[in-house]
Amino acid sequence: MNLKAERGAATRERVLTIATRLFAERGYEDTSIETVLQESGLSRGALYHHYAGKEALFEAVLEATEAGVGARIVQAVRGPGARRRRCASASAPGSGSPATPSSGASCSSTRPPCWAGSGGARWRSVTRSAC
Repeated sequence: MNLKAERGAATRERVLTIATRLFAERGYEDTSIETVLQESGLSRGALYHHYAGKEALFEAVLEATEAGVGARIVQAVRGPGARRRRCASASAPGSGSPATPSSGASCSSTRPPCWAGSGGARWRSVTRSAC
């Protein structure tokens, strides 16, 4: 990766970190692009070079959060003691594998977290597509 690409990736990562914290603390409606600009030290043009607007920034935060959660789930499933946990879950009386619909598990928790605000529709569409 060349230096310019590395700087761009670092900038995007810094903005995502700041935006994730702000959306979590304040919610979608109460997090302004101006606040992200002030906390990141970026110019408006630099921010819009990486993200088309607030909705695009929120979507990037959502995707990064989803990827992080997915990675932690994979790590938990493959990590130490995972085989023992899977066997214990599969052998529970009256339950199927935790990953199968027959276990009674569902993806009904498509309710967005409180910080999603009006970004909740996007949250629900991502959650439903994962089910």
